Amino acid sequence: MAKRAKLALILPIVLIIAWLVWWRIAHQRLQAKLDELAARHEPVHLSDLDFSPIANGQNAAFYYQSAIAAMSSTALVPAASNYIFPGYPPYPAMWHTMVDQAVAANQQSLALARRARNLDRADWGTRLPQPLPFPVPFHIHYFNDARGLANLLGDAALQSHSHGDDGEALQRIFDLLQLGDAVQQRGFLVGRMVALGIQALAVVRIEVMAADFQMNPNRPEIIKLIHQLLDEQKDRNARQDMAQYECAEALDESLALASRATVLRPMIYLSAARIVDDNARFQFALTQKNWPAVEAIYGYVPVSVFPPVPNPDPQAPRFSRFADLSFSFLGYTGRYIQVEFRLTAELRMCAVSLAANLYHVDHNRWPPDLKSLVPEYLASVPEDPFYAVPHAIGYVIANSSRPLLFCDTDGVPSTTSPPTLPSFGWSNSTGNRQWRDVTNWWQSPAQRK
Repeated sequence: MAKRAKLALILPIVLIIAWLVWWRIAHQRLQAKLDELAARHEPVHLSDLDFSPIANGQNAAFYYQSAIAAMSSTALVPAASNYIFPGYPPYPAMWHTMVDQAVAANQQSLALARRARNLDRADWGTRLPQPLPFPVPFHIHYFNDARGLANLLGDAALQSHSHGDDGEALQRIFDLLQLGDAVQQRGFLVGRMVALGIQALAVVRIEVMAADFQMNPNRPEIIKLIHQLLDEQKDRNARQDMAQYECAEALDESLALASRATVLRPMIYLSAARIVDDNARFQFALTQKNWPAVEAIYGYVPVSVFPPVPNPDPQAPRFSRFADLSFSFLGYTGRYIQVEFRLTAELRMCAVSLAANLYHVDHNRWPPDLKSLVPEYLASVPEDPFYAVPHAIGYVIANSSRPLLFCDTDGVPSTTSPPTLPSFGWSNSTGNRQWRDVTNWWQSPAQRK
């Protein structure tokens, strides 16, 4: 009995000492990681980021929110409806009726979006409370509303084009691209993902219109658009801001949870320390210039998987799994970056499509190869981002009159034939080669416009 009494007395003391040692090791490891962030001049907490409000007169989001509030709830553009229309002209009469009514009913919203384009900064009014509670409230509903405005702007561009006003169609495309830039400000991952969707929407509209655009009257604006599509620095900055914001939020969320925990607090500290390492890996992957370099970091990432498959760090220790708060984005970064590279390919092919159409207007023939576009129309031929070594965007003239661009999503040349239908926007049905038409070969001259 005496021995049992001693064991009963000693065991809690041993457990307490073990817990204190565990707590000290975990706390030191976390503090070392936070010091690494500070040494790299990266934000450690959300309070380190600038969320100062922007006056309405200088705030693009103020005008976008006003545009969203003014949108008609009944006169919908085709893209916002439940109807399915072809993704290229000629559009049916119902499409034209819907888009004409929607544009007429949403003139105020279109004008406000145009006004917002002159402003570079956007504050949508979203603030996370400090100190951060657990669980974190999620108040960014404006992203769905922004997508609705994007549908209006995109279809309004097509409507202007169908009416022969390509100058206004271009301006609405610039409005649309500026909206995409505005929603990704302040660092939200969801904001960046919505921006990707808006940019992809704009790209498809541009490619469809470029096929029979009035090039000469709008040449300066088309050249400006080509340069904007190929200027990738703004997107790089947005990705970096997003990664740093998400890391700071995950750390603050971890610390908020740790402050409410007792026995499991060391485990939460270790999870938070791993968040810093995972984020550093994520940011490094974001700097890569091609998709194979990203796969070298994350391993194989399936092309069409939803929900995405996590890419855990194989070097991560086998402890502290219970309180892993990095699931919100760090576990799916490989799949997310894949979408980024898809958009990069789309933007580059879209710019080349515009350049090729300019060449056709000037020479009354399609360029024999993409090198012919340099330097008059392009500074250089954009690369296919899915190849491990520099490899230009692909180009072929099928049937002597159908120019197409393509990229190979597995980084290997393909023998796939061009699709029989017009091809615009990303498709998972064409195998490993993504095709993009450059002209409206399927329409007769009488059908155009």
